[in-house]
Amino acid sequence: DDGWFDPYSFLTGVREGIKPRIREGKKLTEIETENNKITRMKIDGEWQAFDFVVNATGANANSVIDKIPNIRRLPVEARKRTIFHFKCKDVPHPDPTSHIPPLTVDPSGVWYRSTSALTSSSSGDFICGCTPTEDAEQDAERHTDDIDPDYSLWEEVIWP
Repeated sequence: DDGWFDPYSFLTGVREGIKPRIREGKKLTEIETENNKITRMKIDGEWQAFDFVVNATGANANSVIDKIPNIRRLPVEARKRTIFHFKCKDVPHPDPTSHIPPLTVDPSGVWYRSTSALTSSSSGDFICGCTPTEDAEQDAERHTDDIDPDYSLWEEVIWP
C-alpha cells in the first residue's frame, strides 16, 4: 500500500452530502466576523448568514483570508504542476503478490503510479510527473494563471 487515496472521489462524496450549501462560482466581496467567528458573507451582492464556513478555495485560499480582519495568511500559494496520463500495454509487476505497481520515484525526481490502486488489478493506466527544477519553480511563481500543460516536461524530462 503506497498510502494515497482518490481525493476527487472523496470530495465528490463530501459535495453530494452538502450540495445545497456550496457557493461555487459565486463572487465573495465582504466577510463579517464576531468574536473571531465568521457570521455573514456578502456573496454576489447579497448578505448571507452562516453557522459554519469552510474555505475550500485551494491555492486561492488567501484571497478569502484577506477579506477577514485579524487573520494570518495561510502558507498556501498556486504552483503550476503538470501530470500526464499514459497507458502501458505490458504492466510491470514488481511484487508477485500484488497486481498494482507502487508509487515509484527515480533519482531524477520523475515519478509514476498506477491509477488502479483502488481495484484488485492494474488496467495499465498510469499517471506521472516530475519534481520541478528551481528555475521552473520560480517561473511558476510568476505565472500562476498559466494552466496549460507543459508538454516539454514529457518530451524533454520524463520520456527520455
